[in-house]
Amino acid sequence: MWEAHCKYIAHMAKQAVASKPTPFHKMLLVLKHCDRLQRVYSQNIDGLEEKAGLECDSENRICILLHGSLFKLRCDACSTTYMLEHYFPILQAGQFPLCTSCPEQRSTAGMVLRKRATGRLRPAITLFNGISPEGVEIASLWERDTVDIPGQHVVIVAGTSLRIIGIQQLLKSLTRRHNPNFQIIYVDTGSLPPFLNLLKPVPLHIQSDCQLFAQSVIQRIEAGSSMNSKAEEYGAARKDFRPIWDWS
Repeated sequence: MWEAHCKYIAHMAKQAVASKPTPFHKMLLVLKHCDRLQRVYSQNIDGLEEKAGLECDSENRICILLHGSLFKLRCDACSTTYMLEHYFPILQAGQFPLCTSCPEQRSTAGMVLRKRATGRLRPAITLFNGISPEGVEIASLWERDTVDIPGQHVVIVAGTSLRIIGIQQLLKSLTRRHNPNFQIIYVDTGSLPPFLNLLKPVPLHIQSDCQLFAQSVIQRIEAGSSMNSKAEEYGAARKDFRPIWDWS
């Protein structure tokens, strides 16, 4: 079972590396260039935000990966994180890599810690209804983002069924601090999720494909500013996310 699981992780990583950002990611980058993007809270694990040029790792990162990243591995014993690309061949061979930090931590601790098995590296992602290891940090950033929302701001919620309890709590915190100068907008081809109908005021529902919505936003921004060249810079601004392994 573990062999198949490891190979599946390697397969997913290889597919994610080959994928390309969508028009919605382009919209986020354009908003960033216009200084109109406060923060992105993403449930995706495929690394497309980072490919598009959004910072996902620093303390003041503009993109928060709520469910972690497929391109990182975490030790199940000491929680040290590693980049998956360095261990791709091992995963592809059907094995979980061993942590190299566990022996070092035991040796520096002397006799304080009892001897334990070296941990294995597993995908640093949070599964459905799981507890995020970065939960405290994410909550702190969200608190900072919602304490004082400037006028004429919107919160765009797109491409999600909103079944994750944590995401619901984030949106509830916005309505508890309701500011008449901002609006929550839900973009999706389906109907408004029941949860959003419970919020006061009820968010604006734009029943549209998220990619078409993004293209419309970009066009409106470009029409009202000198952003034509910025959209053309999108391809150049993308991070070269090619890993060290040969995925061609």
